[in-house]
Amino acid sequence: MEYPITPEPFEPGYPELPEPEPIQTPEPGYEE
Repeated sequence: MEYPITPEPFEPGYPELPEPEPIQTPEPGYEE
């Protein structure tokens, strides 16, 4: 089974998501 790298079939859990959750990259000025 080969999965073609295409931005069309958007599946949950894709290694290259547009913006899943700002966890690794917190917003500027965000201090906890």
